[in-house]
Amino acid sequence: MRTLELLKIRENIYAFLARMYLEEPPKKLAEDIANKRLPLPEELSALNTDLREGFSLIKKFESEFTGSADELYEDLKEEYTRLFIGPSEDAILPYESSYVEKTFTGKAVLNAKENYRKAGIEKVEACNEPEDHVALELDFMAYLCRGMTEKLKGDEKIKRELAIQHEFLDGCLAKWVPQFCEDIIKSPNSNFYKGVAKITKGFLVFDSSMMDEISAMA
Repeated sequence: MRTLELLKIRENIYAFLARMYLEEPPKKLAEDIANKRLPLPEELSALNTDLREGFSLIKKFESEFTGSADELYEDLKEEYTRLFIGPSEDAILPYESSYVEKTFTGKAVLNAKENYRKAGIEKVEACNEPEDHVALELDFMAYLCRGMTEKLKGDEKIKRELAIQHEFLDGCLAKWVPQFCEDIIKSPNSNFYKGVAKITKGFLVFDSSMMDEISAMA
């Protein structure tokens, strides 16, 4: 597979996962699931167990749903709220600081800001979440993938950008997102998001090796 294709796959998956965690799933997703036409890159399911189980869970969720798109949209909003917002004490906080430091808006926020600054970006002003929110960290990876794609199209080297990504994945995401995903998988409030969490966990494992492959081709 060509480097540009690998980068596009990575960008799309990181962007999709970021969208799933930033706020409740969009109405279009509910419509696709209700109409049994959810587009899934199932070729990735062969890459590891978590990816396979994640895609299988989402397909099962899709096949078993029999209501309307409007009903599903409300169900997904409620699931997102129960999981990540509360008011239940069992809410799963989607912040690096809550996992790494057992606090809120701690050093992890400053580290995330510094990583974003080094890459030349600022947090989107329309987003009220702290910089260590899982969606913003995943979207940062999607942003870096887009930047590398543009450089490759201009025949520029991407070694530095790959190093930034690998450092962020291994030094940041890998330290807390797998446990965050496990908490979602174990939660009784999770139906659709069990599949999303499995895909997230499996893709992060795969992506580390994928970046090694891209480095060898770059």
